[in-house]
Amino acid sequence: MHKSNNRNIWLWALPILWMGVIFAFSHQPGQDSSRLSGCITIHIANLLEMLGMDISGMDLGFFIRKAAHFSIYFVLGILTFIANYANRRRLVESAVVAVLISTGYAVLDEYHQSFIPGRSCQLKDVLIDSSGSFAGAAVCLCLRLIKMRKCRSG
Repeated sequence: MHKSNNRNIWLWALPILWMGVIFAFSHQPGQDSSRLSGCITIHIANLLEMLGMDISGMDLGFFIRKAAHFSIYFVLGILTFIANYANRRRLVESAVVAVLISTGYAVLDEYHQSFIPGRSCQLKDVLIDSSGSFAGAAVCLCLRLIKMRKCRSG
């Protein structure tokens, strides 16, 4: 096997491993997941208060849980784009495939959560996850386009 093909195959290990991380978080029972997000919320609330921000009246926990959905799928969108682009070398197609794979995984992950005690399957979470993967793939697409323009002009 050619060395670059071997590297391209290994690039798929990154999004697959990241999917495993997502699965591990999703597999936590509701009580454990709430405890983890509660601890993170307390730390962020303390940090925001130290910075002088008034967070009274905010549902910081809700925001943090949804930001976590967005950000973990943002990373999945990036990793999937990179692996796909390394194999196909087609920008738009790589971005679309990255979003489709990530969204498909988000649907499966939410369905998986419906079997976990204290967890549920929510369409709004799939939409947030998909938005994150779209944003991650879009960032990669834009950065690649910028690099291509710099190479042509310089």
